[in-house]
Amino acid sequence: MKKRLISAAALFALVAFFSFATANLAQDYVASVFSFGHGSGSISASLIGVTTRYLAAFDGTVATTDNFKIVVSRAGTLKNLYWSAAASTLTGTNNTITVLKNGIATSLTVTWNTTTRAGFNLINSEPVVAGDVISVRIQLGTGSGSITRPTVSFEFLTPGGSASQWITSGPNIYYNLGNVGIGTSTPAEKLEISSGNLSIVGTDKGIKLYKTGPLVQIGELIESSGFFDLKSTSADNNLALRFYTTPSGGAPIERMRISGAGYVGIGAKDPIAALDVEGDFSLRSTRLYFAGAFNPTYYMQYITSGGLKFKVNNFESLFLDINGNAGIGTTTPGGYKLYVAGSAYSTGGWVSSDRRFKENIAAIQSPLQKVMRIQGVTYSWKRNEFHEKGFPDGLHHGVIAQDIEKILPEVVKEGPEGEKAVAYTELVPILVEAIKEQQGIIRKLVGTLEKHGIHVDVALPEATTKTDDRQDNRQIDKPTNSTADAIPDRYDLSANFPNPFNPSTTITFAMPDAGKVMLAVYNLSGELVQTLVDGEMKAGYHRLTFDASRLASGVYFYRLDAGAFSATRKMILQK
Repeated sequence: MKKRLISAAALFALVAFFSFATANLAQDYVASVFSFGHGSGSISASLIGVTTRYLAAFDGTVATTDNFKIVVSRAGTLKNLYWSAAASTLTGTNNTITVLKNGIATSLTVTWNTTTRAGFNLINSEPVVAGDVISVRIQLGTGSGSITRPTVSFEFLTPGGSASQWITSGPNIYYNLGNVGIGTSTPAEKLEISSGNLSIVGTDKGIKLYKTGPLVQIGELIESSGFFDLKSTSADNNLALRFYTTPSGGAPIERMRISGAGYVGIGAKDPIAALDVEGDFSLRSTRLYFAGAFNPTYYMQYITSGGLKFKVNNFESLFLDINGNAGIGTTTPGGYKLYVAGSAYSTGGWVSSDRRFKENIAAIQSPLQKVMRIQGVTYSWKRNEFHEKGFPDGLHHGVIAQDIEKILPEVVKEGPEGEKAVAYTELVPILVEAIKEQQGIIRKLVGTLEKHGIHVDVALPEATTKTDDRQDNRQIDKPTNSTADAIPDRYDLSANFPNPFNPSTTITFAMPDAGKVMLAVYNLSGELVQTLVDGEMKAGYHRLTFDASRLASGVYFYRLDAGAFSATRKMILQK
Protein backbone atom coordinates (compact mmCIF):
# COMPACT_ATOMS: atom_id res chain seq x y z
CA MET A 1 0.00 0.00 0.00
CA LYS A 2 1.27 3.49 -0.87
CA LYS A 3 2.06 5.44 2.29
CA ARG A 4 0.44 8.87 2.75
CA LEU A 5 0.63 11.73 5.27
CA ILE A 6 -2.82 12.91 6.38
CA SER A 7 -3.31 16.26 8.19
CA ALA A 8 -5.84 17.06 10.90
CA ALA A 9 -7.86 18.98 8.34
CA ALA A 10 -8.03 15.86 6.18
CA LEU A 11 -9.29 13.86 9.15
CA PHE A 12 -12.13 16.29 9.75
CA ALA A 13 -12.97 16.05 6.04
CA LEU A 14 -13.83 12.38 6.68
CA VAL A 15 -16.74 13.23 8.97
CA ALA A 16 -19.39 12.10 6.51
CA PHE A 17 -17.55 8.88 5.85
CA PHE A 18 -17.17 7.87 9.50
CA SER A 19 -20.72 8.88 10.35
CA PHE A 20 -21.97 5.89 8.43
CA ALA A 21 -19.01 3.53 8.98
CA THR A 22 -19.35 0.22 10.82
CA ALA A 23 -18.18 -0.08 14.38
CA ASN A 24 -15.32 -2.43 13.47
CA LEU A 25 -13.77 -0.21 10.75
CA ALA A 26 -9.96 -0.28 10.83
CA GLN A 27 -7.71 2.15 8.95
CA ASP A 28 -4.18 1.20 7.89
CA TYR A 29 -2.55 4.59 8.50
CA VAL A 30 1.12 5.57 8.71
CA ALA A 31 1.97 9.22 9.45
CA SER A 32 4.39 11.46 11.29
CA VAL A 33 1.62 13.02 13.40
CA PHE A 34 -1.52 11.16 14.52
CA SER A 35 -4.58 13.35 15.13
CA PHE A 36 -7.92 12.57 16.84
CA GLY A 37 -10.87 14.86 17.44
CA HIS A 38 -14.45 15.06 18.62
CA GLY A 39 -15.51 16.82 15.43
CA SER A 40 -18.24 19.18 16.66
CA GLY A 41 -20.38 19.85 19.71
CA SER A 42 -19.46 19.41 23.36
CA ILE A 43 -18.94 16.57 25.83
CA SER A 44 -20.52 17.24 29.22
CA ALA A 45 -19.32 15.83 32.51
CA SER A 46 -21.74 13.99 34.78
CA LEU A 47 -22.26 15.13 38.33
CA ILE A 48 -22.06 11.48 39.47
CA GLY A 49 -20.05 8.73 37.82
CA VAL A 50 -17.76 8.75 34.80
CA THR A 51 -18.50 9.77 31.22
CA THR A 52 -16.34 8.05 28.60
CA ARG A 53 -15.86 8.94 24.98
CA TYR A 54 -13.49 7.70 22.32
CA LEU A 55 -12.27 10.52 20.13
CA ALA A 56 -12.95 10.20 16.42
CA ALA A 57 -13.30 12.52 13.46
CA PHE A 58 -17.00 13.10 14.06
CA ASP A 59 -19.49 13.86 16.86
CA GLY A 60 -20.67 10.34 17.70
CA THR A 61 -23.34 9.71 20.29
CA VAL A 62 -22.20 6.13 20.85
CA ALA A 63 -18.46 5.60 21.30
CA THR A 64 -16.49 2.36 21.46
CA THR A 65 -12.86 1.33 21.19
CA ASP A 66 -13.39 0.73 17.47
CA ASN A 67 -14.98 4.10 16.86
CA PHE A 68 -11.77 5.41 15.25
CA LYS A 69 -8.35 3.77 15.37
CA ILE A 70 -5.02 3.53 13.63
CA VAL A 71 -3.23 0.29 12.81
CA VAL A 72 0.54 0.83 12.96
CA SER A 73 2.26 -0.73 9.94
CA ARG A 74 5.81 -0.52 11.26
CA ALA A 75 7.73 -0.27 14.52
CA GLY A 76 8.40 3.06 16.15
CA THR A 77 7.71 5.27 19.17
CA LEU A 78 4.78 7.45 20.12
CA LYS A 79 5.54 10.64 22.12
CA ASN A 80 4.80 14.37 22.59
CA LEU A 81 1.07 14.30 23.34
CA TYR A 82 -0.77 17.61 22.57
CA TRP A 83 -4.42 18.44 23.24
CA SER A 84 -6.66 21.45 22.82
CA ALA A 85 -10.33 22.45 22.75
CA ALA A 86 -12.44 25.26 21.34
CA ALA A 87 -13.78 25.91 24.86
CA SER A 88 -13.68 24.35 28.32
CA THR A 89 -15.68 24.85 31.53
CA LEU A 90 -14.64 21.63 33.26
CA THR A 91 -14.22 21.48 37.02
CA GLY A 92 -13.69 18.63 39.41
CA THR A 93 -11.18 15.72 39.19
CA ASN A 94 -10.31 12.64 37.15
CA ASN A 95 -10.82 14.33 33.78
CA THR A 96 -8.20 12.56 31.66
CA ILE A 97 -7.18 11.99 28.06
CA THR A 98 -5.34 8.67 27.45
CA VAL A 99 -3.75 7.07 24.40
CA LEU A 100 -4.64 3.31 24.19
CA LYS A 101 -2.53 0.64 22.56
CA ASN A 102 -4.54 -2.45 21.70
CA GLY A 103 -7.23 -1.20 24.11
CA ILE A 104 -4.78 -0.78 27.04
CA ALA A 105 -3.86 2.61 28.52
CA THR A 106 -0.29 3.85 27.83
CA SER A 107 1.82 6.43 29.62
CA LEU A 108 0.68 9.02 27.07
CA THR A 109 -1.96 10.63 29.23
CA VAL A 110 -2.85 14.13 30.45
CA THR A 111 -5.14 15.43 33.16
CA TRP A 112 -7.76 18.04 32.24
CA ASN A 113 -9.07 19.43 35.51
CA THR A 114 -9.36 23.14 34.70
CA THR A 115 -10.93 25.43 32.17
CA THR A 116 -7.59 25.59 30.34
CA ARG A 117 -8.03 25.12 26.61
CA ALA A 118 -4.68 23.42 25.83
CA GLY A 119 -2.05 21.12 27.36
CA PHE A 120 0.64 18.59 26.57
CA ASN A 121 2.73 15.67 27.81
CA LEU A 122 6.24 15.90 26.39
CA ILE A 123 7.89 13.50 28.83
CA ASN A 124 6.39 10.05 28.34
CA SER A 125 6.67 7.85 25.25
CA GLU A 126 5.23 4.49 24.11
CA PRO A 127 6.96 1.92 21.82
CA VAL A 128 4.78 0.29 19.11
CA VAL A 129 5.23 -2.51 16.57
CA ALA A 130 3.55 -3.27 13.28
CA GLY A 131 -0.09 -4.26 13.83
CA ASP A 132 -0.63 -2.33 17.07
CA VAL A 133 -4.01 -0.60 17.22
CA ILE A 134 -3.95 2.97 18.55
CA SER A 135 -7.01 4.88 19.83
CA VAL A 136 -7.71 7.80 22.19
CA ARG A 137 -10.09 7.84 25.15
CA ILE A 138 -11.41 10.80 27.13
CA GLN A 139 -12.87 10.21 30.61
CA LEU A 140 -14.79 12.90 32.49
CA GLY A 141 -14.90 12.36 36.23
CA THR A 142 -16.89 13.97 39.03
CA GLY A 143 -17.64 17.63 38.66
CA SER A 144 -19.44 19.79 36.15
CA GLY A 145 -18.86 21.63 32.91
CA SER A 146 -18.01 20.54 29.39
CA ILE A 147 -15.37 20.64 26.67
CA THR A 148 -16.16 21.76 23.14
CA ARG A 149 -14.56 20.01 20.13
CA PRO A 150 -11.53 18.47 21.90
CA THR A 151 -8.65 17.32 19.64
CA VAL A 152 -5.49 15.29 20.35
CA SER A 153 -2.28 14.73 18.36
CA PHE A 154 1.02 12.99 19.02
CA GLU A 155 4.17 12.16 17.11
CA PHE A 156 5.32 8.91 15.56
CA LEU A 157 9.10 8.36 15.51
CA THR A 158 10.67 5.94 13.04
CA PRO A 159 12.98 3.18 14.28
CA GLY A 160 15.99 5.32 13.33
CA GLY A 161 14.98 7.76 16.05
CA SER A 162 14.26 10.72 13.77
CA ALA A 163 10.94 12.46 13.99
CA SER A 164 9.26 13.84 10.92
CA GLN A 165 6.23 16.06 11.29
CA TRP A 166 6.00 17.24 7.71
CA ILE A 167 3.04 16.74 5.39
CA THR A 168 3.29 16.41 1.61
CA SER A 169 0.60 17.83 -0.64
CA GLY A 170 1.46 17.61 -4.34
CA PRO A 171 4.85 19.37 -4.89
CA ASN A 172 4.61 21.23 -1.53
CA ILE A 173 5.92 20.18 1.87
CA TYR A 174 4.69 21.94 4.98
CA TYR A 175 4.64 21.54 8.76
CA ASN A 176 1.38 20.19 10.11
CA LEU A 177 1.22 21.47 13.68
CA GLY A 178 3.23 23.49 16.23
CA ASN A 179 6.68 25.09 15.97
CA VAL A 180 9.71 24.08 13.90
CA GLY A 181 13.00 23.52 15.66
CA ILE A 182 16.36 23.07 13.93
CA GLY A 183 18.97 21.96 16.41
CA THR A 184 16.43 22.05 19.26
CA SER A 185 13.59 19.74 20.32
CA THR A 186 11.74 22.50 22.17
CA PRO A 187 11.27 25.40 19.72
CA ALA A 188 9.54 28.41 21.26
CA GLU A 189 8.82 30.15 17.96
CA LYS A 190 7.41 29.13 14.59
CA LEU A 191 11.04 28.66 13.40
CA GLU A 192 13.95 28.38 15.83
CA ILE A 193 17.57 27.56 14.90
CA SER A 194 19.68 26.89 17.98
CA SER A 195 23.06 26.20 16.35
CA GLY A 196 24.77 26.19 12.97
CA ASN A 197 24.23 28.49 10.02
CA LEU A 198 21.18 29.26 7.90
CA SER A 199 22.08 28.81 4.23
CA ILE A 200 20.00 30.27 1.42
CA VAL A 201 20.98 28.60 -1.86
CA GLY A 202 19.66 29.44 -5.32
CA THR A 203 19.69 32.11 -7.98
CA ASP A 204 17.30 34.27 -5.91
CA LYS A 205 19.07 34.02 -2.56
CA GLY A 206 16.82 35.91 -0.22
CA ILE A 207 13.98 36.17 2.26
CA LYS A 208 10.84 38.10 1.39
CA LEU A 209 8.81 39.81 4.10
CA TYR A 210 5.01 40.02 3.89
CA LYS A 211 2.08 41.32 5.89
CA THR A 212 -1.38 39.77 5.73
CA GLY A 213 -4.88 41.05 5.05
CA PRO A 214 -4.44 41.25 2.08
CA LEU A 215 -1.03 39.63 1.52
CA VAL A 216 1.40 42.42 0.60
CA GLN A 217 5.18 42.21 0.36
CA ILE A 218 6.79 44.95 2.47
CA GLY A 219 10.46 44.06 2.22
CA GLU A 220 13.12 41.57 1.32
CA LEU A 221 16.49 40.31 2.50
CA ILE A 222 18.37 39.22 -0.60
CA GLU A 223 21.88 38.65 -1.96
CA SER A 224 22.62 40.85 -4.95
CA SER A 225 25.94 41.18 -6.80
CA GLY A 226 27.98 40.12 -3.82
CA PHE A 227 25.98 42.22 -1.35
CA PHE A 228 23.36 41.21 1.21
CA ASP A 229 20.57 43.77 0.94
CA LEU A 230 17.77 44.40 3.45
CA LYS A 231 15.35 46.80 1.84
CA SER A 232 11.77 47.98 1.87
CA THR A 233 9.58 47.19 -1.13
CA SER A 234 6.48 48.88 0.24
CA ALA A 235 4.89 51.85 -1.45
CA ASP A 236 5.52 53.69 1.82
CA ASN A 237 9.12 54.86 1.41
CA ASN A 238 9.12 56.33 4.92
CA LEU A 239 9.13 52.92 6.57
CA ALA A 240 12.04 52.57 8.97
CA LEU A 241 14.17 49.65 10.08
CA ARG A 242 14.37 49.35 13.87
CA PHE A 243 16.74 47.31 16.06
CA TYR A 244 15.89 46.28 19.63
CA THR A 245 17.55 44.66 22.61
CA THR A 246 15.71 43.21 25.59
CA PRO A 247 17.19 43.65 29.09
CA SER A 248 16.84 40.74 31.47
CA GLY A 249 13.29 40.73 32.78
CA GLY A 250 12.40 43.87 30.88
CA ALA A 251 10.62 45.01 27.77
CA PRO A 252 12.36 45.39 24.39
CA ILE A 253 14.13 48.75 23.94
CA GLU A 254 14.79 50.32 20.56
CA ARG A 255 18.52 50.90 20.16
CA MET A 256 18.97 51.87 16.52
CA ARG A 257 16.81 52.99 13.60
CA ILE A 258 17.37 53.53 9.88
CA SER A 259 14.76 55.92 8.52
CA GLY A 260 13.19 55.81 5.11
CA ALA A 261 15.32 58.85 4.22
CA GLY A 262 18.47 56.82 4.92
CA TYR A 263 19.34 58.50 8.23
CA VAL A 264 20.76 56.33 11.03
CA GLY A 265 19.64 57.10 14.57
CA ILE A 266 21.35 55.57 17.61
CA GLY A 267 19.10 56.33 20.56
CA ALA A 268 17.45 58.97 18.36
CA LYS A 269 14.01 57.84 17.14
CA ASP A 270 13.70 60.66 14.62
CA PRO A 271 17.20 61.01 13.07
CA ILE A 272 17.75 64.29 11.23
CA ALA A 273 21.28 63.64 9.92
CA ALA A 274 23.26 60.86 8.25
CA LEU A 275 24.24 59.75 11.79
CA ASP A 276 22.22 61.08 14.74
CA VAL A 277 23.41 59.90 18.17
CA GLU A 278 21.42 60.70 21.30
CA GLY A 279 23.56 60.20 24.41
CA ASP A 280 27.26 59.48 24.80
CA PHE A 281 29.23 58.59 21.68
CA SER A 282 32.36 56.46 21.95
CA LEU A 283 34.79 56.41 19.03
CA ARG A 284 36.93 53.28 19.38
CA SER A 285 38.96 53.85 16.21
CA THR A 286 42.00 56.14 16.49
CA ARG A 287 41.03 58.40 13.59
CA LEU A 288 37.87 60.01 12.29
CA TYR A 289 38.11 61.42 8.77
CA PHE A 290 36.22 64.39 7.37
CA ALA A 291 35.64 65.19 3.68
CA GLY A 292 33.14 64.83 0.88
CA ALA A 293 35.39 62.00 -0.29
CA PHE A 294 37.91 60.10 1.80
CA ASN A 295 40.93 62.32 2.34
CA PRO A 296 43.69 61.01 4.63
CA THR A 297 45.04 64.50 5.32
CA TYR A 298 41.92 65.82 7.11
CA TYR A 299 41.01 63.94 10.27
CA MET A 300 40.51 63.90 14.01
CA GLN A 301 42.77 61.44 15.85
CA TYR A 302 42.70 60.04 19.37
CA ILE A 303 46.16 59.74 20.92
CA THR A 304 46.47 56.61 23.07
CA SER A 305 48.66 58.45 25.59
CA GLY A 306 45.73 60.81 26.10
CA GLY A 307 44.44 63.62 23.96
CA LEU A 308 42.60 64.54 20.80
CA LYS A 309 44.43 65.81 17.71
CA PHE A 310 42.95 67.61 14.70
CA LYS A 311 44.85 67.66 11.42
CA VAL A 312 44.06 69.81 8.40
CA ASN A 313 46.03 69.13 5.22
CA ASN A 314 48.49 67.14 7.37
CA PHE A 315 49.18 70.13 9.67
CA GLU A 316 48.58 69.60 13.39
CA SER A 317 46.08 72.42 13.71
CA LEU A 318 44.78 71.74 17.21
CA PHE A 319 45.54 69.38 20.08
CA LEU A 320 43.58 68.95 23.33
CA ASP A 321 45.33 67.03 26.10
CA ILE A 322 43.74 65.06 28.93
CA ASN A 323 43.94 68.10 31.26
CA GLY A 324 41.93 70.30 28.91
CA ASN A 325 44.97 72.28 27.69
CA ALA A 326 45.02 73.29 24.02
CA GLY A 327 47.98 73.36 21.69
CA ILE A 328 47.92 74.99 18.25
CA GLY A 329 50.73 73.63 16.08
CA THR A 330 52.00 71.44 18.92
CA THR A 331 50.95 68.30 20.81
CA THR A 332 52.70 69.38 24.03
CA PRO A 333 50.86 72.38 25.57
CA GLY A 334 53.06 71.95 28.63
CA GLY A 335 50.52 72.93 31.26
CA TYR A 336 49.42 76.11 29.46
CA LYS A 337 45.70 76.46 28.79
CA LEU A 338 46.69 77.63 25.30
CA TYR A 339 50.09 77.07 23.68
CA VAL A 340 50.58 78.49 20.18
CA ALA A 341 53.57 77.28 18.16
CA GLY A 342 53.70 80.21 15.74
CA SER A 343 52.37 83.74 15.46
CA ALA A 344 49.01 84.70 16.96
CA TYR A 345 46.99 87.65 15.69
CA SER A 346 44.12 89.47 17.34
CA THR A 347 42.27 92.71 16.68
CA GLY A 348 41.88 93.21 20.40
CA GLY A 349 42.26 91.55 23.73
CA TRP A 350 41.86 91.94 27.46
CA VAL A 351 43.67 90.63 30.53
CA SER A 352 41.79 90.15 33.79
CA SER A 353 43.05 92.68 36.36
CA ASP A 354 40.12 93.30 38.72
CA ARG A 355 41.13 94.30 42.26
CA ARG A 356 38.53 91.82 43.60
CA PHE A 357 40.66 88.93 42.43
CA LYS A 358 43.93 90.14 43.91
CA GLU A 359 45.56 90.04 47.34
CA ASN A 360 48.91 90.98 48.88
CA ILE A 361 48.94 94.14 46.72
CA ALA A 362 52.18 96.09 47.21
CA ALA A 363 54.18 98.79 45.42
CA ILE A 364 56.99 97.68 43.11
CA GLN A 365 60.31 98.19 44.83
CA SER A 366 63.18 99.87 42.96
CA PRO A 367 61.47 99.70 39.54
CA LEU A 368 64.05 101.98 37.85
CA GLN A 369 66.92 99.89 39.18
CA LYS A 370 65.31 96.75 37.71
CA VAL A 371 64.64 98.40 34.36
CA MET A 372 68.23 99.65 34.12
CA ARG A 373 69.42 96.03 34.31
CA ILE A 374 67.13 94.87 31.50
CA GLN A 375 68.73 94.75 28.07
CA GLY A 376 66.48 95.05 25.02
CA VAL A 377 67.77 93.31 21.91
CA THR A 378 66.91 92.68 18.29
CA TYR A 379 67.02 89.13 16.98
CA SER A 380 65.84 86.58 14.39
CA TRP A 381 64.43 83.15 15.15
CA LYS A 382 66.27 79.92 14.21
CA ARG A 383 63.47 78.83 11.91
CA ASN A 384 65.41 76.12 10.04
CA GLU A 385 66.71 74.47 13.20
CA PHE A 386 63.36 74.60 15.04
CA HIS A 387 60.87 74.52 12.15
CA GLU A 388 58.27 72.66 14.27
CA LYS A 389 57.97 75.72 16.55
CA GLY A 390 56.41 77.83 13.80
CA PHE A 391 58.66 80.84 14.53
CA PRO A 392 57.87 83.91 12.36
CA ASP A 393 60.38 85.31 9.90
CA GLY A 394 62.06 88.74 10.04
CA LEU A 395 63.70 90.97 12.62
CA HIS A 396 62.16 91.15 16.11
CA HIS A 397 62.60 93.16 19.33
CA GLY A 398 62.52 91.71 22.80
CA VAL A 399 64.55 90.41 25.71
CA ILE A 400 66.43 87.21 26.54
CA ALA A 401 64.52 85.03 29.00
CA GLN A 402 67.66 83.76 30.75
CA ASP A 403 68.77 87.39 31.39
CA ILE A 404 65.33 88.43 32.69
CA GLU A 405 65.22 85.38 34.98
CA LYS A 406 68.23 86.78 36.89
CA ILE A 407 66.43 90.08 37.44
CA LEU A 408 62.74 89.14 37.60
CA PRO A 409 62.45 85.34 37.99
CA GLU A 410 58.71 85.64 38.64
CA VAL A 411 58.01 86.71 35.03
CA VAL A 412 59.89 83.75 33.49
CA LYS A 413 58.42 80.27 33.08
CA GLU A 414 59.79 77.03 31.69
CA GLY A 415 57.96 75.51 28.72
CA PRO A 416 57.06 71.84 28.02
CA GLU A 417 60.45 71.09 26.48
CA GLY A 418 62.58 73.09 28.91
CA GLU A 419 62.51 76.32 26.89
CA LYS A 420 62.19 79.65 28.71
CA ALA A 421 59.23 82.01 28.20
CA VAL A 422 58.73 85.63 29.33
CA ALA A 423 55.44 87.22 30.38
CA TYR A 424 55.96 90.53 28.57
CA THR A 425 52.78 92.03 30.03
CA GLU A 426 54.32 91.63 33.50
CA LEU A 427 57.09 94.06 32.47
CA VAL A 428 54.61 96.88 31.72
CA PRO A 429 53.82 97.92 35.34
CA ILE A 430 57.55 97.82 36.14
CA LEU A 431 58.27 100.17 33.22
CA VAL A 432 55.42 102.46 34.31
CA GLU A 433 56.75 102.80 37.84
CA ALA A 434 60.31 103.21 36.55
CA ILE A 435 59.22 106.13 34.33
CA LYS A 436 57.47 107.78 37.26
CA GLU A 437 60.55 107.32 39.41
CA GLN A 438 62.71 108.76 36.63
CA GLN A 439 60.41 111.76 36.20
CA GLY A 440 60.65 112.47 39.91
CA ILE A 441 64.41 112.53 39.63
CA ILE A 442 64.26 114.84 36.59
CA ARG A 443 61.87 117.21 38.37
CA LYS A 444 64.25 117.51 41.31
CA LEU A 445 67.19 118.17 39.00
CA VAL A 446 65.27 120.88 37.10
CA GLY A 447 64.27 122.52 40.36
CA THR A 448 67.91 122.55 41.52
CA LEU A 449 69.11 124.03 38.23
CA GLU A 450 66.46 126.79 38.29
CA LYS A 451 67.54 127.75 41.83
CA HIS A 452 70.96 128.43 40.35
CA GLY A 453 69.45 130.56 37.57
CA ILE A 454 69.56 127.87 34.88
CA HIS A 455 66.24 127.60 33.01
CA VAL A 456 65.38 124.16 31.48
CA ASP A 457 62.68 124.27 28.77
CA VAL A 458 60.87 121.04 29.53
CA ALA A 459 57.28 120.30 30.57
CA LEU A 460 57.25 118.50 33.90
CA PRO A 461 54.19 116.93 35.53
CA GLU A 462 53.05 118.23 38.86
CA ALA A 463 53.97 116.10 41.83
CA THR A 464 51.14 113.95 43.05
CA THR A 465 50.31 113.43 46.65
CA LYS A 466 47.71 110.68 46.25
CA THR A 467 48.36 107.32 44.63
CA ASP A 468 45.02 107.44 42.78
CA ASP A 469 45.46 110.94 41.27
CA ARG A 470 45.24 110.99 37.47
CA GLN A 471 48.06 113.01 35.85
CA ASP A 472 46.00 113.78 32.73
CA ASN A 473 43.26 115.47 34.77
CA ARG A 474 45.61 117.93 36.50
CA GLN A 475 44.56 121.60 36.31
CA ILE A 476 46.79 124.70 36.40
CA ASP A 477 46.26 126.72 39.56
CA LYS A 478 44.04 129.67 38.61
CA PRO A 479 44.93 133.14 39.88
CA THR A 480 42.65 134.61 42.50
CA ASN A 481 41.27 138.16 42.26
CA SER A 482 44.19 139.44 44.30
CA THR A 483 46.67 137.87 41.93
CA ALA A 484 44.84 138.31 38.62
CA ASP A 485 47.94 139.86 37.05
CA ALA A 486 50.24 137.13 38.37
CA ILE A 487 52.81 135.80 35.89
CA PRO A 488 53.55 132.03 35.88
CA ASP A 489 57.16 130.95 36.25
CA ARG A 490 56.97 128.44 33.34
CA TYR A 491 55.00 127.37 30.27
CA ASP A 492 52.31 124.77 30.82
CA LEU A 493 49.26 123.24 29.11
CA SER A 494 46.57 121.82 31.37
CA ALA A 495 44.15 118.98 30.71
CA ASN A 496 40.84 120.18 29.35
CA PHE A 497 37.89 120.14 31.72
CA PRO A 498 35.57 118.35 31.67
CA ASN A 499 37.03 115.35 29.88
CA PRO A 500 35.20 113.46 28.37
CA PHE A 501 32.93 116.36 27.33
CA ASN A 502 29.78 117.16 25.32
CA PRO A 503 29.70 119.49 23.47
CA SER A 504 32.17 122.01 24.94
CA THR A 505 35.20 121.95 27.21
CA THR A 506 37.65 124.49 28.74
CA ILE A 507 41.38 124.58 27.89
CA THR A 508 43.84 126.47 30.16
CA PHE A 509 47.52 127.26 29.48
CA ALA A 510 50.24 129.37 31.12
CA MET A 511 52.82 131.71 29.53
CA PRO A 512 55.69 133.22 31.56
CA ASP A 513 56.57 135.48 28.57
CA ALA A 514 54.57 137.30 25.91
CA GLY A 515 54.90 135.99 22.40
CA LYS A 516 53.35 134.23 19.43
CA VAL A 517 50.93 131.37 20.35
CA MET A 518 49.46 128.60 18.21
CA LEU A 519 46.71 126.42 19.76
CA ALA A 520 44.94 123.96 17.42
CA VAL A 521 42.80 120.79 17.55
CA TYR A 522 43.59 117.64 15.49
CA ASN A 523 41.85 114.28 14.92
CA LEU A 524 43.35 110.81 15.29
CA SER A 525 44.68 110.94 11.72
CA GLY A 526 46.65 114.12 12.47
CA GLU A 527 44.39 116.31 10.37
CA LEU A 528 43.73 119.87 11.55
CA VAL A 529 40.15 120.20 12.88
CA GLN A 530 40.09 123.76 14.24
CA THR A 531 42.55 126.54 15.13
CA LEU A 532 41.73 128.08 18.51
CA VAL A 533 44.60 130.65 18.82
CA ASP A 534 47.03 131.93 16.20
CA GLY A 535 48.72 135.20 17.17
CA GLU A 536 50.50 137.26 19.81
CA MET A 537 49.46 136.89 23.47
CA LYS A 538 50.69 138.51 26.62
CA ALA A 539 52.25 136.63 29.54
CA GLY A 540 49.91 135.12 32.13
CA TYR A 541 47.22 132.47 32.56
CA HIS A 542 44.82 132.01 29.65
CA ARG A 543 41.56 130.09 29.46
CA LEU A 544 39.25 129.51 26.49
CA THR A 545 36.24 127.33 25.61
CA PHE A 546 36.29 124.84 22.70
CA ASP A 547 32.84 124.15 21.18
CA ALA A 548 32.75 120.77 19.36
CA SER A 549 29.06 120.74 18.45
CA ARG A 550 29.80 120.17 14.76
CA LEU A 551 32.21 117.27 15.39
CA ALA A 552 31.50 113.58 15.76
CA SER A 553 32.20 111.63 18.92
CA GLY A 554 35.78 110.41 19.21
CA VAL A 555 39.31 111.11 20.41
CA TYR A 556 40.96 114.45 19.54
CA PHE A 557 44.29 116.13 20.38
CA TYR A 558 45.05 119.81 21.09
CA ARG A 559 48.56 121.20 20.71
CA LEU A 560 50.12 124.38 22.13
CA ASP A 561 53.19 126.00 20.53
CA ALA A 562 54.50 129.07 22.38
CA GLY A 563 58.06 130.16 21.85
CA ALA A 564 60.28 127.10 22.23
CA PHE A 565 57.60 125.34 24.30
CA SER A 566 55.40 122.64 22.74
CA ALA A 567 52.89 120.29 24.38
CA THR A 568 50.03 118.02 23.24
CA ARG A 569 47.11 116.57 25.20
CA LYS A 570 44.20 114.21 24.46
CA MET A 571 40.50 114.94 24.89
CA ILE A 572 37.43 112.78 24.30
CA LEU A 573 34.20 114.04 22.76
CA GLN A 574 31.37 111.76 23.88
CA LYS A 575 27.93 112.67 22.58
